Amino acid sequence: MLTRTRLYSRVAPAKDAKLFLIFCEGSSTEPRYFKYFNGINSQIRIEPVEADDQQDNTPTGLLAAAQIALIASEENPAPQYQLVDGDEVWFAIDTDQWGDKIDKLREGASKYGWNVAQSNPCFEVWLYYHTNSAAPNFDGHEQSMEWKNQLNTILPGGFDCRKHPILIQSAILNTKSSHININTPSTTEIYILAERFLPLVEKEINRALLLI
Repeated sequence: MLTRTRLYSRVAPAKDAKLFLIFCEGSSTEPRYFKYFNGINSQIRIEPVEADDQQDNTPTGLLAAAQIALIASEENPAPQYQLVDGDEVWFAIDTDQWGDKIDKLREGASKYGWNVAQSNPCFEVWLYYHTNSAAPNFDGHEQSMEWKNQLNTILPGGFDCRKHPILIQSAILNTKSSHININTPSTTEIYILAERFLPLVEKEINRALLLI
């Protein structure tokens, strides 16, 4: 059982740290989850960009926000972020009922070399796989929303973004074993993002796992 909320000492990122900039559809769970890994190793900087109440958090809205934050133009001469070679931009989105807005995000992101990690139906599927190997059981959008709302009872004690992310390796294995394609319910592409940054924090995570 995980009882400690922080199993490593936080370090500041180096000047040449690899940046993972993650635009999140949600404003709470997703940012808190990814922030867990920021500070594990000085060679990585994970910065989730959370949605707020004033922002269009649809897939196309997130794409527009990323363009403002990253792409310089006459109207936007000083974007918030300056990327260097090796940095990665990701969008963490739910399938929900966004329809063709997801296709538009994927098309727009690919033009810039940005990446999309979609969860079907929601990010909580990724959290579930940290402690479970069998796919969650629900059928249709309505049942999946009921499942999402009951996740704290499905996972004893609920998922805690202050400690459970240390099980990310199990989440990757469990997700990959059940992943067919993103149109299949109860699957997620977050493992693809996780596999990108895991090598930079794996040694520290393995050491921390020995303390559990």
